Amino acid sequence: MDLELGYINLEELLINLKGKIDFKLIDAGMIRSVYQEYNFKKTKDKIIIISKNTKKSISIKIPNKIVLDHQMILFFGLYDGDGNKTSQIGFAQNEAHLQNFVKENLDKLFPDCFEEELTILEDSKYFESSELKKKISNNLKKYQEKDNAIRLAQEEVLKEEYEDRFGKLPDCKIRFVISPLKGARSKGQSSYEIIRNLKGSKLFLPFFLFLIKEIIDSITKNKKDSLSGIHWKSKPLESFGFFIDMKKVVNKISYSNFKGEKCLYDVKSSKENLILKKINGNEFETYSEPLINPLLSLMFGLYLAEGTTTKLKFFTFEKEKEVLVIGFNSSESESITVFLSGLKIIFPNLYDVFDYWLIKVGTKYFPEINAFSLKTLVPISRGGKKGQGISRSTEVSEALLKWALTNFPIMEEYKSLFRHIEFTGSGIARIDLRCKSSAAPLLFSLMRDSIISNNFIKWVKKNE
Repeated sequence: MDLELGYINLEELLINLKGKIDFKLIDAGMIRSVYQEYNFKKTKDKIIIISKNTKKSISIKIPNKIVLDHQMILFFGLYDGDGNKTSQIGFAQNEAHLQNFVKENLDKLFPDCFEEELTILEDSKYFESSELKKKISNNLKKYQEKDNAIRLAQEEVLKEEYEDRFGKLPDCKIRFVISPLKGARSKGQSSYEIIRNLKGSKLFLPFFLFLIKEIIDSITKNKKDSLSGIHWKSKPLESFGFFIDMKKVVNKISYSNFKGEKCLYDVKSSKENLILKKINGNEFETYSEPLINPLLSLMFGLYLAEGTTTKLKFFTFEKEKEVLVIGFNSSESESITVFLSGLKIIFPNLYDVFDYWLIKVGTKYFPEINAFSLKTLVPISRGGKKGQGISRSTEVSEALLKWALTNFPIMEEYKSLFRHIEFTGSGIARIDLRCKSSAAPLLFSLMRDSIISNNFIKWVKKNE
């Protein structure tokens, strides 16, 4: 089935920009200027892009037409949330399906352009458990004549763990980083992380990030065509003739309850919609044929990157006892808007699934809160043993609520669902959305199947 929703013409983009990439990148509450110049020339269906104003010119040859289907748009949303935005094009992800999905799409965009580099990171505390000490002791026999035998034995453990999660180690440069500052708090605790970078891609990262920015911009502003060479078959927020066959999806969804028992949704029909209910859960309504459009694809990608759900749960909730929670937090208004607008494509009444929202502020940024306190002569009361809890100061809550409604306009509609301010250990001020868990198996199934092509195709319906 042809699921093309649009495409990017890279030659058109570079001609219109005169080879100059110049934009402001908003990331983690910071605004950075990004600038890079390129020469380019087209050859049949490929385009050669050459870096300019550098000591050594580097060129890549990539497809001129990038097809924007559900999975590619989802990938752009995923990279926008979790991808590397400095140095090389790269991605940090510990879940095997997501890691493979990212690699697959990077290979489509930059076929045979760069060598892969793999970095495996772990905290040194991880190796202090009795089990790991025994394992390292056995590995030492292989390296007893080496000066750095302990380090090599630790790397052997990390190699084994990689192969357990992802399969055979790739034939590329592999770097191991073992640090006491990785994040583990106790002996034996793991902070395992995988980073895949495209070696030599630094000069083309601005070009790639600009593509992502322009795609998101065209979707959120509902632009069918743009000067950036992006062309959609319809306006991004409208119908493209593709739908989710929700009855087919729901009939195959199962989840494990707290006893480990396999459960199904109770399903009823209501005119053109479905009414679903978990055992001992809330009832909610879904469209029987939600649209598959660029907004939905983008929302899935952003949630897979920035949602509060542990990534592994997307692939285990059907078999293992899991506490399923839907949550999304961001410091950027655009991401919050995409998430809530994407939910509206699936759920006729968002209040069925949207429970409440709060504002989180990390202790690192507490001086700003303290300055407000001194200015208004209002004491700040904080819950929790470390002061990392709910704010008990009404005036502080009202001030931050005003900030949120000004900077996140979509939240005005859901002002009544605001709950409280929460002080946390780290992180800039951000909106944290919490949804009812009843819809979790449905959403997680749709997102999981979206990155597995064979599963995804099974529930797509096309208007003839």
